[in-house]
Formats: sequence, C-alpha cells, structure tokens
Amino acid sequence: MPSTTIRIKKETARELAKIMGELTAKTGKKASYDDAIKYLLGKKKENRLKAFIEKTFEGATSEDFKEYDYGDI
Repeated sequence: MPSTTIRIKKETARELAKIMGELTAKTGKKASYDDAIKYLLGKKKENRLKAFIEKTFEGATSEDFKEYDYGDI
C-alpha cells in the first residue's frame, strides 16, 4: 500500500513513540507510527460509541429501557 508523508510537531512524534512502545509491549511485535495512529483512531471510535450508549435522552424514563420477555406478551 502506498504511503504518504505528514508533518507533525516533535512533541506529537514523542507522544506517538510512547504509544508505539506501549503497543510493542502489548503485542510483542514492533509497532509503527501507522499502528499508533490506527490505535488512536480505534480508541476514538470506541469512546464515541461509549458516549452514545451512555447518553441520556430527554423525556425517557427507566420504563422505556426495560427489557421485556416476549413470553409475557
């Protein structure tokens, strides 16, 4: 797959290098900048989904979220 060059600040590169180290320790294989960025993007998606799941909806009560056993119907 073709690659591209992006410009980042040195501090950002240091932070990505820390994440690469964590990923290397976790997986046992050398992580790349691409791996670190993909990891962060995945975390962002997880956080967005978690926020949606935990979101409260105006006007909704606990009864609206009750699970029903279809045998009761």
